[in-house]
Amino acid sequence: MARKSRKNIDQNRKKENEVSCWRVGFYLRLSDKEEGKGSSESIENQRELLTDYLKGKPDFKVVATFIDDGKTGTNFKRSGFEEMLEAAKSGVINCIIVKDLSRFGRNYLEAGNYIENIFPFFNIRFIAVTDHFDTLTATSSQLAYLIPLKNMMNENYARDISKKERSAKKILRKKGAFLGTHAVYGYQKSQEDKHILVIDEEAAVHVREIYNMCENGHSDAAIAKYLNRNQVSCPSRYKYEKGLLHHEKYDSTSGWYPQTVASILTNRAYVGDMVQGKRICREIKG
Repeated sequence: MARKSRKNIDQNRKKENEVSCWRVGFYLRLSDKEEGKGSSESIENQRELLTDYLKGKPDFKVVATFIDDGKTGTNFKRSGFEEMLEAAKSGVINCIIVKDLSRFGRNYLEAGNYIENIFPFFNIRFIAVTDHFDTLTATSSQLAYLIPLKNMMNENYARDISKKERSAKKILRKKGAFLGTHAVYGYQKSQEDKHILVIDEEAAVHVREIYNMCENGHSDAAIAKYLNRNQVSCPSRYKYEKGLLHHEKYDSTSGWYPQTVASILTNRAYVGDMVQGKRICREIKG
């Protein structure tokens, strides 16, 4: 991470000192790996900590809260973060407060670029509460050594977790365990073990209908038309009705299509095969 000149740092601090009221944007992030652990990293606990931090500070006014729940910190392509950045660019906020640097991000280079270059360019004050870091009062040693070191440690932590998770998933796949977020239509996760699929009889009735109609010579289009005529909920709409999918867009899903029928007829899960790991993603910095 490139070091900034002392002159630029002093100029930016002078501009920040001239601000009479800080329009604060809280940024809260929790990755999907940390959900359900009951840890102090929860979204509400982060919000409470930041709120407590501002008690007795009348020159701070919270105008917005930006949340990325279930989003990784290894990149900055997050909806909440991008919304916060737009608010900073447009002048809606001029101060960003996070619990700590790991909540902000776990990518060493990008985190450093935002803190040292992008935020100062837009005259944005940045505060990481539990790391005791504030760009308004930061020392040259913090900017040059401490913050880069913390960001590097956060990135290495994410890389280590990624490797452990890959190893654990590889072992589970070899055992035939189900690792998907949602079970394929006609199945559901066992209440005793989420890695085991059991038949969902309500949806399985229609899966059997599809296979029987196909065996009797009906085309994919004819089967889809039959299911729509009988007002059978398509897979995504069915999962929305069962509370498995939460986005409102699934409430208005139009219905069955020939492609949907074809995907069921060619899915090996319906003959008892557990097919997983067809696609892989790169390891962090790998």
